[in-house]
Amino acid sequence: MSTPQPPLELLSLDERIRRAELRLLAREDSLKRRIDLLGQRVQEVLQPRRYVAPAIGIATASWALWLILSRGRVRANAPLDGADAKA
Repeated sequence: MSTPQPPLELLSLDERIRRAELRLLAREDSLKRRIDLLGQRVQEVLQPRRYVAPAIGIATASWALWLILSRGRVRANAPLDGADAKA
């Protein structure tokens, strides 16, 4: 439980100013801690997860396989000796 505070009218101007400054410092400190916490949360959310690297590998391998297979199809359909070109 906090200690009872005397009414503001009984405090000197210097004491009231000091208390107001302490309240402002406490408020600023609280705000800074909340902003830091928010920054940490955002940083955690934006960090890549462990499945990102395998997903990129699978996508690259799939693209390479498609590229190899599509070139093989073009070569299979092309005439080998140019006999169709004469006909």
